[in-house]
This record gives sequence, structure tokens and C-alpha cells, in this order.
Amino acid sequence: MKYTSLIFMGVLLFTSVSYAEDIATPTKPREEFRNLRAGEKQLLDATKVEFKKNIEQQRAEVKNLVADKRAELKKELDLKKAEATDIIKAKRDEFRKELDLKKEAAKTKITQARETLKKDILKIKDEKKKETVLRISKNIEELNTKAISNLTEQTTRIEGSSLKIETRANEASAKGIDVTAVRTLIAKAKTAIAEAKAAIVIQSTKIYITNITTEAALPGTMKTIKESLNTDIKALREKVKAAHTATKEAAVALYQTPRINEIAIPADSTIKVEGSTTTSN
Repeated sequence: MKYTSLIFMGVLLFTSVSYAEDIATPTKPREEFRNLRAGEKQLLDATKVEFKKNIEQQRAEVKNLVADKRAELKKELDLKKAEATDIIKAKRDEFRKELDLKKEAAKTKITQARETLKKDILKIKDEKKKETVLRISKNIEELNTKAISNLTEQTTRIEGSSLKIETRANEASAKGIDVTAVRTLIAKAKTAIAEAKAAIVIQSTKIYITNITTEAALPGTMKTIKESLNTDIKALREKVKAAHTATKEAAVALYQTPRINEIAIPADSTIKVEGSTTTSN
């Protein structure tokens, strides 16, 4: 019995020690787990820093690339703008040269008409009527010159706008944008502009001085001359207006073209066609 008790006590003591060891052992894996988590956190933090650094570097590269592209595009647009300006200037100079040549050729006829008027005016006995005839003749000549000058300037601006529209249409076409409808309207505008310019040249050669037959017929003669000028200037203004309308239609079609926002297009200036010319006594 004594030996049995000793054996029982020994087993109980061994079990208690083993249980105590089992309780103490888990502390080591927990520390290892905490160390593992700390290592993972450090790795994650390092990865985040590296990722952020790469993102910032990529952003900087993209920003530089965009800046370079913008600079390249601006340079290209400035070059095309300069080319368009040169073309507009050449067109304007060519038209003015043609106009000056026609005016020079008409000078002989104008001089002859003035000499004829000086002789015809001797048929008028009333000095006040003579003064009226000379004043009206001079007024008509000045109005014609002024109208031609104004409409020439307007037509030049219209043609400049048309050339700018055509330049931008070409840029759009080069980027694969369909501008077929715009090209059709540009061609229509060019035709209208050419007709307006031809009409201006013809108007610059016209002479509004007529032969005076009798003093009694004088009022009717002068009235006919004034009406003739007004009719001609009105017809000329309609030609310029048609050129303006055609150019405006081409501009509107360009702005309404799909994907056209890919091309930098500044607002096009419109050209006002002023009211009709009138003469006074």
C-alpha cells in the first residue's frame, strides 16, 4: 500500500510538471508570430513607399511628355498660322495690284469725261445750276470711290477668314476627321469671293458723268446718274454679302464637324456688310 501511494504521488507530480511546461511553451510561437507580422508590415510599408515613388515618377514623365507635345503643337500651329498669314497677304496684295491697274487704265476715260462735262456745263446759263451739277458730279465720284474702298476691305477680310477655315479643315483632315461637307462649302465661298472681287474691279472702272444736252433735261439727267450709282453699289454690296454668307456657312459647318475639338480653332471674326450707299444733292 505504501508503494502504491508513492507511485501515485510520483505520477501526479510528473503530470503537474508536464502541464506547467505545456502552459509555458505557447509564449514562444506568439513572439514569433508578432515578429512575423512586424516584418510583413515593414515590407508592406516599403512597398507602399516604392509604389508611391513610381507613381510620382510616372506622373512627372507624363507631365513632361504633355508639355513637350503642347510645345510641339504650338510650334506647328504658329508655323501654319504664319503660312496662312503670308497667303492672305499675298492674296490681298495681288487683288489690290489688279485693282490699281484697272483704276490706272480708267484714268484716261475719267479725264476725258471731266473735260466733256466742262464743255457741256457751258450750255447752262444759271450759275447756281452749274454749281449744283459740279457738286453732284463730284459727290457721285467720291461716293463710288469710298464704296469701292470699303467693300474691297470687307472682301479682303472675308477671303482671309475663308483661308483660315480652309487651313483648319486641312489640319482636321490630316488627323482623319471627315471634312467633306466643309470643303464643299469652302469651294462655294471661294466662288462667291471671286465673283465679289471681279465685281469690285468692274465697278472701279465705271464713270458716272453723262453728256448734258439741254438745261431743261438737266434734272432728269442728274437723277439718272445718281440712281445708276445706287443701283450698281447695291448690286456690288449683294455680291460681298453673298461671299460673307458663304464663308460663314463654311465656318459653322467646320465647328459642327464631329471631333473638331481635337483641332485648336480660334473664334472666327464675322464681317459686317454695311448699309446701302446714298447720294445727296
